[in-house]
Amino acid sequence: MEKSDLKPKEDVSTLQFIGTEGGIFLASVASLYLLIWLSTNQLSTEESVNRVLMSKLQGNTVSDLGYTILALFIVYSPIGLALRYKRGGMIYRIADAIIDELPRTIYFFGANLTAVSLAGCIYLQATNDAASGKFLGFAVFFAATFFSGGCFLKSVLKAASEHEARQRAT
Repeated sequence: MEKSDLKPKEDVSTLQFIGTEGGIFLASVASLYLLIWLSTNQLSTEESVNRVLMSKLQGNTVSDLGYTILALFIVYSPIGLALRYKRGGMIYRIADAIIDELPRTIYFFGANLTAVSLAGCIYLQATNDAASGKFLGFAVFFAATFFSGGCFLKSVLKAASEHEARQRAT
């Protein structure tokens, strides 16, 4: 059973595609923000907010993203090269599934950075700190960058998968 056999083929407009992906990204941001909110006792004290936000930022979130993407490419590249001329089979489906997870990985790290920035912004806004605007700017930047990158990659992967399915059908 091929990957295209597992899901019904739907014709989705660009706006529907972006809306669906945006909903997925926003759900991730909301979940991670809620985690931060609960972990800081509802953003109640500077100490708890600093502790949680710094653990996210010093926990190498950004470098983890780079390493994750690098690891996925290192894992996939030999499989992709070995299967360049042979499509189908279990190894091909596994490799295909690994690459299909890359946009979600990008969304996860982007949502994490966005949620951290939003939590900082909201806390600083509540304490009337002028730096809250900078955190809002970071949140918008991270959301736009990671969402657009993940969405673009997802659309490229989807188009390649559809092209491959059309070629198999002919």
